[in-house]
Amino acid sequence: MIRDRENALKDYFLDKLGYHLIVHRHFVKLEKIPASPEVWMGKLLANVRSVNIALRRVRVETACQLRQ
Repeated sequence: MIRDRENALKDYFLDKLGYHLIVHRHFVKLEKIPASPEVWMGKLLANVRSVNIALRRVRVETACQLRQ
């Protein structure tokens, strides 16, 4: 049932809950990357946070340019 609706479920979980749906041959998994990573979570999540901050800046700059 999940495999039949995999694409719709992936979109739903990502848009509504912020979870990534991972469908494997042997299991199905929901994975969430925290919005604000902590030091104990490791370097990878810190990099994710810096990328998210950069994306927010681009969105704000783009929105400001569109308004002008």
